[in-house]
Amino acid sequence: MGGANFAFYNKHTWLISTYFFCYYSYKLLGYYFYSLFTGAFGVDFSSLTSENIDSSLARVSKGLLQHGVTAYIPTIVTSPSDYYKLVLPLLTPRKGGRNGAAVLGIHCEGPFINALKKGAHEESFIKPCLSPSLLQDVYGSQLDNVRLVTLAPEIEGGLETIVWLKERKNEKNIVVAMGHSMANLQQAEQAVRSGASIITHLFNAMLPVK
Repeated sequence: MGGANFAFYNKHTWLISTYFFCYYSYKLLGYYFYSLFTGAFGVDFSSLTSENIDSSLARVSKGLLQHGVTAYIPTIVTSPSDYYKLVLPLLTPRKGGRNGAAVLGIHCEGPFINALKKGAHEESFIKPCLSPSLLQDVYGSQLDNVRLVTLAPEIEGGLETIVWLKERKNEKNIVVAMGHSMANLQQAEQAVRSGASIITHLFNAMLPVK
């Protein structure tokens, strides 16, 4: 499935491709799962309004189920703070069924990324530093619906914030991913020790391992 991530799993040092996970989950269980999904079927999760969130999710969920996807995490790419504060409280997890795939929560991909690896993200919205308080200033205090945050661990305050999110993991169930990053191997290892457990866009325009 396009857009899948790769992950470190718990205390193991293996890198496990969720492309293989998606393949074998389909072969063994009969379904796919999307963890990095910015929109489809005419819907962009970074351009929702309070009026169309419910209808947009219903359209996407119905369309995905027809292609064998039974659960997904809508991804919001780097956006203005006002957008996060509008959408994060409203984009709630939803059960799947005959009428559509389940919505498991939100993936915030940015804005705490490295501008040198911005890809298609709007540079003017990128935040070059990070702290627990700044994260809440940008996203708002309502994080109950957030399941995954992608950030660049090497930016100022990145490791501190990973630790903070890890400590809140049992309460909010937020997983930290590394992505859109210029981190070297040592910085990435520090991020994993701090609590990061997933890599977004592994091998996509990354620095060589030294």
